[in-house]
Amino acid sequence: MGGRRCDVLSQCKRTTIQSPFLEALLSGETKNYYPGEWASNFLTQGHGRIQPARQALCYILRQALGIVRMPNTYDVKIRANLFDNIDPSDLDFAVEDARRIYEFTQAEMNRVWAKPTITLKRGIRDQEAGVARALFDELGSDNETVPLYFSSLTFFNYVSGAFNAPLVVSVPCPIEWIWASQYTLADLEQGQSCEEFVVACLDPRATMELPASAFDWAETWRDIPEVRITGVKGYPDTPESRRHRVAQALSYLTQEGLEPDDGLRLGIEYEPGKWEGKALRVSRKLVRLGQKLDRRFSSSIFQSTGHIRPRRIIKGGDE
Repeated sequence: MGGRRCDVLSQCKRTTIQSPFLEALLSGETKNYYPGEWASNFLTQGHGRIQPARQALCYILRQALGIVRMPNTYDVKIRANLFDNIDPSDLDFAVEDARRIYEFTQAEMNRVWAKPTITLKRGIRDQEAGVARALFDELGSDNETVPLYFSSLTFFNYVSGAFNAPLVVSVPCPIEWIWASQYTLADLEQGQSCEEFVVACLDPRATMELPASAFDWAETWRDIPEVRITGVKGYPDTPESRRHRVAQALSYLTQEGLEPDDGLRLGIEYEPGKWEGKALRVSRKLVRLGQKLDRRFSSSIFQSTGHIRPRRIIKGGDE
């Protein structure tokens, strides 16, 4: 029960994964299904958009829950050859099991929680929080709400896992979006106290308008002063399109973090400052010292910057 701290939610019964393929993707060993390529299960290090576990889970949940997106909607693009070496019966069983887990979770949440929404949190750390703050400021004070774009599959925490971060995003998540949690699926409990919730956004536009107050910034966190917003081909340079681009970037930061890859619709690339870069080449433990030196020698060439880069298409085709 290490991750189940809420007395109310702890009344939920729990189930376990029955599909070996689904279990491998979420918390087990993936090499038997994706040999010859670097891969990890979703709970460990498989959050990246080009990770097989992330892409396969997104596809499975879309099939299981009937998730259909509007054209050109923010979401994970699934590469064409993802299931070339997967037995169709394994995939069908994974979809069936994912549907069973969802129905079990919904029954338990409606029995125990009995409310239409639950507030879930996402903690954002380090450079991601700094870049997110600068992007948030780009939206300006006139924006009372900020659109948050969801992928098919996203991790959130109920309480404890989001604390001690420079930025915490609070989301009033519809109960019907919850595929599973540590309170309903034993496989999600990894001996930690993060109170994990796996959210499958059912909205066709994958969008939720959040009040600006949903973004809670630590007062001690410094802004990253220079952020370039570059356009994406096909978008007009209007205030609304700019809001859309910045909001997508914020969504990416709050769900994915800073990790350049070729599968991003909008990506964030972080360019460290002069001394921060030198520190990174020696040891990550010296990064904060490098950042302090960059702030001390305040010149634009010493500042850390973040920028949005244009869309890229995964080699091998999209979904």
